[in-house]
Amino acid sequence: MSEPKRKRRTRLKVFGWYGHRREAAKGGRREQTREILAAHSITECLRITGEPTRAWLWQITETGNAAEIAAAMAEPGVVFWRQSDDYSGPWNRAEPR
Repeated sequence: MSEPKRKRRTRLKVFGWYGHRREAAKGGRREQTREILAAHSITECLRITGEPTRAWLWQITETGNAAEIAAAMAEPGVVFWRQSDDYSGPWNRAEPR
């Protein structure tokens, strides 16, 4: 008798998207943010962020940006954000929604 096949866990990937956060507000209005997350799949990414699957799926892409990868891989499963027009600023840890 053979053993049942075990599902292999895929490697971590870094996904990115653009959003709007209250924490990024300037002058009382929300500003656009770049958000990143290290996860095993887009499905896991959606589960962690709590976003509706079909309505939000088209916005998420796997990033190849070295700075984004380094920041997200430091704490897998945690969403990081920064102002979308601030390319050299620090990555902020997002509050759970």
